[in-house]
Formats: sequence, structure tokens, C-alpha cells
Amino acid sequence: MAHLWTAGLFLICFVHHAFAIDEKFEFVIGKSPIKLRPGKQHTSSIVWKRDGDLVAELDSGGGLDYYGTFKNRTTLDITTGELTIEPTQALDAGRYVTEIDNILQEDGYQVVAVEEVPKPSVWVKPGKDENEYPVVCDGVVDKAGRVTFWWDISGRDPREWIELGRNITLEKNDTTKRVEFLYCKIGNVGGEKESEPYINPFYESEKHLERPSNLAKKKNSINQMEVEVEVEDPWMSLSYVPGTFSLLLFNSLERRLNWTHWRRIYNF
Repeated sequence: MAHLWTAGLFLICFVHHAFAIDEKFEFVIGKSPIKLRPGKQHTSSIVWKRDGDLVAELDSGGGLDYYGTFKNRTTLDITTGELTIEPTQALDAGRYVTEIDNILQEDGYQVVAVEEVPKPSVWVKPGKDENEYPVVCDGVVDKAGRVTFWWDISGRDPREWIELGRNITLEKNDTTKRVEFLYCKIGNVGGEKESEPYINPFYESEKHLERPSNLAKKKNSINQMEVEVEVEDPWMSLSYVPGTFSLLLFNSLERRLNWTHWRRIYNF
């Protein structure tokens, strides 16, 4: 009979723990604090435990105690019941639960230590054609917990970060052709790190963005002006360059005009 009671009690405890809904909380050792809020408001007392060991306790008489390695770096808010641990240590990881007004709460926190994010690098992969490239924000984040990836492809200062995935597709268009550098950054609960600038493969300077047809048209118009002025005077020509006039002497008239024709006109 005693064995049946023991088995039944074990089954009840197992079912109770199996259906408890724990919230995951990540921290970087020594870099980010642990902040946990109870599932409900306490009336007279609240106790925080980690893996069954006492962390902090506010008793019904208003007495406040901290235990073990949590002393001198833990704060329990007597109004809200929020628990704050800072600076954090590796041993702080574990399952945290509360007893509120002497009643153990089913739900708790699974507190997990994660690593800092690495400094990323931008990596442009070969694309299907020259108008589209896959781009990766590269960095090993297997032990960094929940991470976010941010990109700046605006070309502006200060940078305009947009939260996207690790992988993006860069397309060649009028906007991307004016962006000289690409940047990405990775962030987690411990902070963010930014890549070095990566030269945009589609970047074209303002000089090269001007249409070749326009350049050719300007060049032809200048040549025409020079020819018109050169015919008026056999000895010199007035050449026009936008904003500037310059006087050019002929080195050899024979290469441009009929020498005999001009000698007859000017009697020399």
C-alpha cells in the first residue's frame, strides 16, 4: 500500500511539472543582468528559488533575506516581487520558481547562459546573374541564444538599420548603385556588434551614373562650335568649353584648310 502511495505521489509531481509552462530567459555571463517577474502579485510574502535552492525571500513581517552566492548582487523588489541578479555568474543558470503567499507557483523561468555575439562580416555570394547577389551577415552564433540581424544599405550617415534575416538579396537598381558600402550587425541580450564596411558590388560613382548618350551629345556640340569659329579666321580658332573661352593657334593650316585659297583672299 505504501508503495502505491509513493508511486501516486511521484506521478502527481511528474504531471504537475510536465504541464508547467516555463518562460526562457537568456543572459550573457557578466554582461547582462537576470530580471525575473513573478506570475502574480504577492500579498504578504514571496520566495524565489533556483533548482530548489533559496535565492531571496520576503517574509510576511517585511524581512528581506538573500542566500548563498546571491548575496550582495541580488535585489528583490518588495512591491512588485521582481528579482534582479547582477553581475551574473555561470552558476546562475537553472530553473527559477516562486512561492507567493506560501503557495508554490506552477510556472517559472528556465534561465540559460549564452555567449556574446561575434563581430560579423558581410559576404557576397555569386549570383545567378550580374544584377542580383545573395548577401550573408556571417558569424558563428550557435551559442549566442536568440540573435537578431540588422542591415544598413541606405548609404546615409548616421546609418539606417533595418532588422532583417541573416541572408538578404541585393538587387541592382538606381538606389543600390548609389550606395558605396554595405554594413550588417548581430545582436543578442548581451549587446550588438557591427561589421566593417563592405564595398557594394553595384556601386557606381556619380560621374559614371551620367548617361553616355548625354556625354556624346555634349562632345559633338563642342566640336561643332570649334569648327564654326575656326573657319572665320585662318590663323586662330576660338574654342568654347562650358564656362571657359580659350584661344588656340594653328600649328599647321595645311592640315585644316586649303592654303592657296586663303593666300588669294588675304594677298600674301
